[in-house]
Amino acid sequence: MSLIHHRWLTEQLPAWEREGIVTTDGARKLRERYAAEPQGGLAQMVVGAVGALLIGTGLIAVLAYNWDDFPRWVRIGAGAGAPGDHAGRQLVGAPEG
Repeated sequence: MSLIHHRWLTEQLPAWEREGIVTTDGARKLRERYAAEPQGGLAQMVVGAVGALLIGTGLIAVLAYNWDDFPRWVRIGAGAGAPGDHAGRQLVGAPEG
C-alpha cells in the first residue's frame, strides 16, 4: 500500500470505529494487513537516475564509436526508425510508447 493510501486509512479508521462501521478488532486487523511499506527516499531516486543516465550515455558512446562500421542499411534504419515509428503511430492513432 502506498504511503498516501496508508495515511488516509489510518486517518479514517478512528472515525469508522466511532461510527460503528468497523469494530476495534476489525480496525486492528486492517492496520496489520495494510501496514505502510518502507519506500526508497531521495537518495535511491538520485542513484537510479544517475545509473540510467550512465547506461544510456555508454550505449550512445558505443554506437557512436562504431557508427562507421555498421552497414548502410543499419545506419538508415537507426536514423529513420524512431521518427518513422512516431509518424506511423500518429497516422493510425496508436498510443505513444
